[in-house]
Amino acid sequence: MCLFAASIFNALASHAHAEEIVSQDGRLKRDLVVLPGGDELLCTVQESPSLLKLMKVRLADDVWTPLHPDETRSEFEPAISRDGALAVYVQNRGNLALAVVFESLTMKEQFEIPPAGGFCGYSAPAIAPDGRTVVYSFAEGGRQRILACSPRGTDRRPLVDTDGVNNWPDFSPDGKWIVFASSRDDDFEIYRLELATGRQQRLTESPGLDIRPRFSPDGKQVAFVSRRLPGAADADVDDGRAVALGDL
Repeated sequence: MCLFAASIFNALASHAHAEEIVSQDGRLKRDLVVLPGGDELLCTVQESPSLLKLMKVRLADDVWTPLHPDETRSEFEPAISRDGALAVYVQNRGNLALAVVFESLTMKEQFEIPPAGGFCGYSAPAIAPDGRTVVYSFAEGGRQRILACSPRGTDRRPLVDTDGVNNWPDFSPDGKWIVFASSRDDDFEIYRLELATGRQQRLTESPGLDIRPRFSPDGKQVAFVSRRLPGAADADVDDGRAVALGDL
């Protein structure tokens, strides 16, 4: 189900009519983020069988550099604020021990939500367009909730608290909604949450697996990975129609 594995394909606005191979070195790559300005990408690279590193690549000359050259712990699932000042990612602290790290890229400060006890874990952080709120998924007690917090990891509060797994949140461009996948109905479907009211709406309905949603730049559509159709699918936010985009 990885979108970016041995090869990464770049289809930025400036290259809208041609796919460009950015990397084909055979290493596993995932969690792709386009950095502000569109000239660099950030993703997770499997440096070794036991180490995941956050790596940046300049599109102009294909130069790869680690975000944290001396880090020996695995880091993955990065999110970058719209102004490029804040990075949020998951960091492995040991067996079944995951922390959320909040890093100011301008002030060189770090804050964190430390690992929780037991079989708990964090995943899929996302940053609001205004940079004031971070959301993430938290697995605890046989289910996963979606929580929100400040850019320093404080003021933690639940946004989505239902049965099942709720994961992969993403903000709409105007910051008024998040989309996410949920297994609350015994099958992963795509939902959206209106942040001002807490109202939740199911966008897809299929017997397959719909996960990892992402808003389009205009906020009118949601792309997601689906097993009911070959490859990715695209749902209209207003009526929930899904159209296949292509094989992954």
